[in-house]
Amino acid sequence: MTTNRKLAIAGCLGLLLLAVLVIVALGWIGVLLGLVGLALAVTLRTLVVKRSPAVAEPEANVAPLVTAGRPTADDQVFLNLTATIHWTAAGGESHHVDLARDAILRRARTVTQRRQPAQMPLAQHELAARVAVPEAAQTLTVWATDIKLELPAAVQQHLAKMAEAHRDGLLWQVGLENERRIREYLRNEALKSPDAAVVWWFARNQGSVERAVELADVLTQLSDLATGRAHSDDAPNAHSLISAIAKLAPTAQRRTADELAETLERIGLAADAIALRQRFEVTHLSRVAKTESPLAAPESTSAADG
Repeated sequence: MTTNRKLAIAGCLGLLLLAVLVIVALGWIGVLLGLVGLALAVTLRTLVVKRSPAVAEPEANVAPLVTAGRPTADDQVFLNLTATIHWTAAGGESHHVDLARDAILRRARTVTQRRQPAQMPLAQHELAARVAVPEAAQTLTVWATDIKLELPAAVQQHLAKMAEAHRDGLLWQVGLENERRIREYLRNEALKSPDAAVVWWFARNQGSVERAVELADVLTQLSDLATGRAHSDDAPNAHSLISAIAKLAPTAQRRTADELAETLERIGLAADAIALRQRFEVTHLSRVAKTESPLAAPESTSAADG
């Protein structure tokens, strides 16, 4: 508080005290004199305040910040940082730009070095909130705005490829695990014996006892191949299954071979599946309509099967 302001306040208080004493002593005349005195006090204070120089806060200095090589949690990856820094000095000096930049970079390091490169968008939000608050740095008060963190283009491409490879690996692993479960089910449950193979087929094709009997020999050979009871080398192993399929009606052979070849592939007998397709000219599984296969569900219009 300046000396002039103190004097003005003291004068106002003195006038008010005098006005009170006059009012008590003189009655209505004192009231009028008190009002006049009050008006004079207000006027005097206004004049003093106008003449008193206002103490203005120092204006903030502004400078851009552009830098590279900022550390991350990955020792091999660095990022770029841009911002607008602001600072005020106790004495109003404006030549402390290096000190202000250093203060912001120190605060930025505490954020970025804890984050992985893929977390840079999150780090940018955290850093923006961190440096937006003015903080003392030696003789300065420093803060920053317009924070932007960016990975170099080569690093961004590398991280994108790594993320894609990781996703592909997860999908491959899930598919492999699913295939493994299918093989275990077919080998250890569905086709573990000729009886189990017939029951497995019948569960998928209910309502056709005659067809189950017709395919009993085929399913027996399939069970032998799946469990390793057929002792031959790769393709010759399929001969017994080929012989069994050949006993079926000519119109059913290729479509039966189609579905059995798919089952052989699922249990890991790709060579036998190839031999089966070659023998019955099944070039591609998806090209053969399975609705006519003896292993497919029977037609609902077949009253004799009931």
